[in-house]
Amino acid sequence: MGSCPACGQKPVGDERLLSWLLSSQHLPQAELIEAAERISAGTFPKPGPELLAVARDALNPVPDARVEQPADPDAPLSTRERLQLLAFNVLFTPLVGLVLFLAWRRRRPVAARDALHLSWPVMLLGVVIWGVLLLR
Repeated sequence: MGSCPACGQKPVGDERLLSWLLSSQHLPQAELIEAAERISAGTFPKPGPELLAVARDALNPVPDARVEQPADPDAPLSTRERLQLLAFNVLFTPLVGLVLFLAWRRRRPVAARDALHLSWPVMLLGVVIWGVLLLR
């Protein structure tokens, strides 16, 4: 992605995609010569979205880390997730565990079961405490 040996221009932004598409990394020598002749004749290349996606993937081979990867359906809750859920159950409401169970029951069934098993004792303890307080 250096400067063009003929004109000295360095591609920036989306020009890099077109530059890669018109390079020896993508085209054989015969097609490069043909593309150069077309450009010299005044025909500016306009690649479609599919070709631009190919170039983008070639120039950026590392997937975007911000994109959430799908969770393993057989993975249980991690220790961190367990501690967070327990804290939410005790500090706020054990209904958090029930909501997670309902949300994850198809996508992450093992984690959903863990959330339910971690939340129901807190829920039961809350019912007992409230029952004692109300009976006083």
